[in-house]
Amino acid sequence: MKKVTYLIFALLMLLFAAGYGSMAAGEEISAIQEATESSAPEPQPIFDGKITEIKEKFFSTQVYDVYINTSDYLGTAIKLEGIFSTEIYPGNGQTYHFVNRYTPGCCEGEMFTIGFEVIYDGEYPEQNAWVEAIGVLEWYDEDGQDYLHLVLFSLKTLEERGQEIVLQ
Repeated sequence: MKKVTYLIFALLMLLFAAGYGSMAAGEEISAIQEATESSAPEPQPIFDGKITEIKEKFFSTQVYDVYINTSDYLGTAIKLEGIFSTEIYPGNGQTYHFVNRYTPGCCEGEMFTIGFEVIYDGEYPEQNAWVEAIGVLEWYDEDGQDYLHLVLFSLKTLEERGQEIVLQ
């Protein structure tokens, strides 16, 4: 029964994702291209001029779409708001940074985080800060395993928090 529920959930996510996401704005694209060329960590991502804004109402749906259709988003700038968190992975002692939100799991009271790992050349905000992040999606390899992250060129702490728990 759980497999059927997951399949239905995945199909609904894909349906909601259709038509949401990409936008282009001349001034913002120019600023992003300049920032990408001048301040992004090496290797520099290849920015294709598109900006995908992950909106609050369809946060989960749009994030899932990026993971499912990754090739459509590589080289695209992604803009999102969420909770900033830092975690140290015990397996290798490495520090990882994330911008994410919470979404309900399959069981009562179960919550998952959904969002992106981020890297930034500037100063990171405090743990649990509400942030706006803009960066280019790219793959990276760590110990023979491929992972996705956003190479940020903008990371701002915001005063007003959005929805921390999202359903779609």
